[in-house]
Amino acid sequence: MPLAPLRRRAPCIAALCAGLSVEPVLADPADSGFPPLGDLNAGVNRQAIHLPDTDAGRGDQWATPAELAASGAGDCEDFAIAKYFALVGAGVPPERLRIVYGRLQVGAGDVWRPHVALVVLPEASGSIGTAAVLDSVIDEVRPLSRRPDLQVRLSFNQDGVWAGPDRAPAARGAGRLRPWAQVLSRWSPH
Repeated sequence: MPLAPLRRRAPCIAALCAGLSVEPVLADPADSGFPPLGDLNAGVNRQAIHLPDTDAGRGDQWATPAELAASGAGDCEDFAIAKYFALVGAGVPPERLRIVYGRLQVGAGDVWRPHVALVVLPEASGSIGTAAVLDSVIDEVRPLSRRPDLQVRLSFNQDGVWAGPDRAPAARGAGRLRPWAQVLSRWSPH
């Protein structure tokens, strides 16, 4: 994703992630004022250890950004949630953001495992294939069309749940996805 010269300040992503010490990010005028996505993705990826809940000896728990910072470890959905709230706090409209759930190919074989990442949808006229994927497994932000290792099954944000990264009206309300509803009830932007 090419970035134009940086000119104006966006809110500090560290403050938006409630304890994750990511360097302040500048807005990119060529990208509708959004913070550079690669900086945010890599910065959040470096702030905590990637540790599946099962390896940490707990059931599947979804963390707010503050909870991720406090524990110092999280799994893929915790990283995606932190990036989601950082971008919402920086002024990215929630309708452009989707936390995606699907499968990630492991290695070169036919082994797939459940995975969660964040997708930033292009402007309304843009192809879903150009959506930017912010992922905890790689620091580079790539378009969805260049992520054959990621198969999206459903997506969600604070407004609803969709089949895939669809722009159609939400299939269900966000509250129907229990772990996400619990995160939304615990999340505080301050």
